[in-house]
Amino acid sequence: LVNSHFEPEQVETLRATGVPLLDLTRRRNAERLTEEFRSGSCHAGRYETSLVLADRPELVHDDRMQALAERHVDLPAAIHAGQTDFLAMGMDEAYCGAPAESSAEEGRETFETLTDLLVELIREVAP
Repeated sequence: LVNSHFEPEQVETLRATGVPLLDLTRRRNAERLTEEFRSGSCHAGRYETSLVLADRPELVHDDRMQALAERHVDLPAAIHAGQTDFLAMGMDEAYCGAPAESSAEEGRETFETLTDLLVELIREVAP
């Protein structure tokens, strides 16, 4: 199972299934991803936008991306504090991180790392 949403309740529910899970919230996996990902401030920021630039660049409005200032929001801390929506977290434009710093190259490198993580999980659980 692969999950890219990290709300604590969702992650705990998936872990409880006992199904092999590529859990990017685990330190050993997160350490292999980008600095922005590890910071917890990466919703539609550099990390995610780079992935989209690598795979579907036509979906990114470069002029809008370049106009977005870096915005740090500690999503894990905000969620832990009970904030459940973007406005409560101070994300009136529904992003945090640094989307203007995104690149297709970083996205390709991140996809390679994510693929490696998935292959490693498959090898761990395959008979």
